[in-house]
Amino acid sequence: MISVVMVTARDPMAVAALLEELVPSAVNGLVREVILPTVESTPETRDIADDAGATLIDGTFDAAVYAAKSRWVLILEASLPRQAGWLEKVARHVSRGSGECRIGGPWPWSASPGVLKPRG
Repeated sequence: MISVVMVTARDPMAVAALLEELVPSAVNGLVREVILPTVESTPETRDIADDAGATLIDGTFDAAVYAAKSRWVLILEASLPRQAGWLEKVARHVSRGSGECRIGGPWPWSASPGVLKPRG
């Protein structure tokens, strides 16, 4: 299971879309929790995340990562696009027990929308 920490969650549409993408992985047991640091959000995105059952952490990104309950933490930028099938790749990576990996965006996107890493 993984904990997802959403960073820079200021775009309500992006936050809602990411939460919707995560639902099947929560149902099948990959995603244990979604955490949103309040410093990285707006009142509207906090409401969306709260309605979806995410955990709101008063504080910064570091406080959100510290609060994560899973061995694996997936740190995601809500507004950056992700490659199709990215959650399946995350599940395979976690099942192999490998170290840190970057979540790729659609080509030719150069920014990485996320990173998956084991808690140390």
